[in-house]
Amino acid sequence: MPEKDKKAVRTVIKEMFGSSLMTDDEDNGMRTFQKYVQNRIGEMNTLAVNYQHS
Repeated sequence: MPEKDKKAVRTVIKEMFGSSLMTDDEDNGMRTFQKYVQNRIGEMNTLAVNYQHS
């Protein structure tokens, strides 16, 4: 993975999720990113259900 892509993932994790990527390993970094994204999607789906029933 190009260094600029690694930096982009680190930046997104920091800015969107308020956390730091603690590994330089590409596979672990992407797994961490995907975990954060899946959690955020779950949060948004929960909010969407609440708004649909209001």
